[in-house]
Amino acid sequence: MINCIRRAIAGYWQRDSWKTLIKRAMECDNSWVRSATEYINLYREVINEG
Repeated sequence: MINCIRRAIAGYWQRDSWKTLIKRAMECDNSWVRSATEYINLYREVINEG
């Protein structure tokens, strides 16, 4: 875990890369609607195989 923290800190200080990472993260759809839709689709797939 300490390695992950070190990598995050090192990445933070690379300003251009950090800004790109933040922009990509903000463009992701992390809404409840998307999550619920994925869950429903997975559930339907599982019950159809059973």
